[in-house]
Amino acid sequence: MDINQWLNQISASLTQLQTHELIGGLVVLSGVAVLLFSIHQRRIVIPWVQRQSGRKQAAINKNRGNAGAEKKAPLSLEQTVAALQQRLDWQNTAISLMGERILALEEYLEMVGNRAQSDKSRLDERQYHSAIALLEQGAELSQLAKQCGISPSEAELLAALHRKSA
Repeated sequence: MDINQWLNQISASLTQLQTHELIGGLVVLSGVAVLLFSIHQRRIVIPWVQRQSGRKQAAINKNRGNAGAEKKAPLSLEQTVAALQQRLDWQNTAISLMGERILALEEYLEMVGNRAQSDKSRLDERQYHSAIALLEQGAELSQLAKQCGISPSEAELLAALHRKSA
């Protein structure tokens, strides 16, 4: 299955979901995004931070003339705190961006839902208008139900309303 077919299936499924199902899906989707982001950060960012920390440590050692082991331990701790602070900043940025994306998705899903509702109501209106036109031409109720895609009871109701208004 290629990506376009997969996306079409997802968009078709989204139009049939209820609001609480969509919210649940968004929560799951955001969880997956956080998981993927954290995996990505561990592969790319942490080695970068370690390289940067190593460079800083080398510069400090060069400036201090390779001080004793007692002085290296606090520097390593400071570097670890700095690296963790940087990582926390990146994660906060990622969470903020994810929040913005979730809001955009919510707006999009609301728009799609509204569009689907209006399309359905327009389809219903067209069915009933064509049913009334067939009634005016003298069509039978079974023929009316088949051609317009409505139930036999709806066809009877339309016929009764049409007779009353005529």
